[in-house]
Amino acid sequence: MNRLSRFAVFTVTVVSVMILSCSSVNDTIRPFLLSETDEIAMGNKFSLQISSDTVTYPTYKGNAAVSKYIDSLGQKIAATQTDWTSSSLRFSFNVVKNDTMINAFAVPGGHVYVYTGLLLAAENESQVAGVIAHEVAHITKHHSANMLIKQNAVGMINDILFGSEESSLKAVTGLLGGLVFLKFSRENEYESDSCAVAYTKAAGMNPQGMSQFLGVLQKQYGDGPRLLEPFEKLTSTHPKVSERILEVNGIIQRSGADTTVSLKSTEYAAIKALIKQ
Repeated sequence: MNRLSRFAVFTVTVVSVMILSCSSVNDTIRPFLLSETDEIAMGNKFSLQISSDTVTYPTYKGNAAVSKYIDSLGQKIAATQTDWTSSSLRFSFNVVKNDTMINAFAVPGGHVYVYTGLLLAAENESQVAGVIAHEVAHITKHHSANMLIKQNAVGMINDILFGSEESSLKAVTGLLGGLVFLKFSRENEYESDSCAVAYTKAAGMNPQGMSQFLGVLQKQYGDGPRLLEPFEKLTSTHPKVSERILEVNGIIQRSGADTTVSLKSTEYAAIKALIKQ
């Protein structure tokens, strides 16, 4: 069976597994046999298109210390994860210039994007770390790739990986335009929240940042079933923010994490000042 035909087979055999713990299952939610190499290749094409679309995703070109800080923070978190051990996975952490949009997202293969609006809304380093760790988990748990199959996007995946340059670009643009990487299930969100606690704890950071930032979102947008407004498409499958805060706080308590670790508010204030320049 060639690589192209195996995608078609699994369009009718997708297995749905509920996972609420970061460590409960590692690579078993791969219902379509998309290799890690293919997933990385697909993600790299998404990343190239995002970089070239300077209107939708304007790259932050302010103080270089900000971009360096976010990449360093992200790499420290990514280094702690053991869910995806392939040596070919290379994480990148990028800052998008949009001060009004409180958002972050990830695409397959290791690419994470954080908006300056989120960085300005965050109150300390631990909150930013929690968000980044949450996005890292969407990658390490293969949420985006699995979601594309569940949404019957097999043809588009084939075009991206094996089609012509024109068909590949069309498929990438279509998926990005549909914001498919922000429409995760309730189970995906809870699992990523759980991983955010695990990853930040392992990195020696205060995991309370994740629940704290959810509190920031709650104050800003209310308790609707959303992740990061205004990109997130609201659906009944998404948990309310208050539910996620309770769940994350419970995970933190059960993890035995040291919540006395500095949130690094003072250090982060200096980074926010650079963004505002």
